Amino acid sequence: MKTDYSDWHCDGSTPEGVADIIMRLKNDPAFAEYFFYTAIVPMRARIIGEINRIYHIRIDPNDFSTVLFEYLWADGTWGKLSSYSGTGNFFKWLSAVAFNQMRAHLVEMRYIFPDSMLRAENSRLRLLSQDRDVREDVVSLVKVKPLYEFLYAFYVEKKSREEIMSSLKLNDELYSKTRRAAEKLLKNMIILTDSPYKDMVLTVGSRRREIASSALLGDLSEIVGDSAPEHLIEDFFRVPGEDIHNTIYRFMYDFPLRLGWKESDIELWRSRYLRDERPVDLARKYGRPRSWIDLKYSRLHRRFREAVRRWWNVNNS
Repeated sequence: MKTDYSDWHCDGSTPEGVADIIMRLKNDPAFAEYFFYTAIVPMRARIIGEINRIYHIRIDPNDFSTVLFEYLWADGTWGKLSSYSGTGNFFKWLSAVAFNQMRAHLVEMRYIFPDSMLRAENSRLRLLSQDRDVREDVVSLVKVKPLYEFLYAFYVEKKSREEIMSSLKLNDELYSKTRRAAEKLLKNMIILTDSPYKDMVLTVGSRRREIASSALLGDLSEIVGDSAPEHLIEDFFRVPGEDIHNTIYRFMYDFPLRLGWKESDIELWRSRYLRDERPVDLARKYGRPRSWIDLKYSRLHRRFREAVRRWWNVNNS
């Protein structure tokens, strides 16, 4: 008769709860099957969704559970569980392990390429969107006190630029230099220590196309000035990079409504400016010549850019 574990519940944030999980995994094969194929379903769904968003690959849930189960039960033991430090939430650690192993599985299956050239210079931090205990664990990798203090204020406490400049006594130039040095060191430490959170908090290359078109980046560069390219959007909107998605779309979708444009003009502008739709496709969609689309968009773009510049000057005077 199959054991019913449906009433089992555990808080992975307490030492007692974690000890219970590990004890059951090591001594009860039926519980191990329940744990990996049923208990972690919410966590599994979240990670599968994240992998699909990043790599556009759909993973079978049972494959996910099998890969994680086989990794932790390597060579017929549960020795891999010993890599859990005993601090922090067990399920946060397990999420990081699962993400890393699923990515390794996809590399092995040749669905994606390995990040064999992962470096601080070609990677971006995705740390602000993680839970606080993960942010604290990652930032603690940096032992240089001034850089650690900056990273703790920025990533853990999520202080604003002005708050950090005031508390750490930094001017504009020193703030930018400190941030670049601190983030470079942090990325190097994540890579060199092979942190279990590596694949959660580092992405290879620029992912700006996910949140902004090339037209928007060009306009912001012209308006903001010589802001570092990797911080351009954050400096314009005054919010951290990983909190920027909703801000951009809220601003870019709402701003044209202030300009008195017709709905058809707004939709045409959004199609080109925000979604990078091809002019030839829009010409077919609107039943107009390509030259008409180009001229119409050029005029709308100029009016938009001038209005945003005025907005910027008023709000940053």
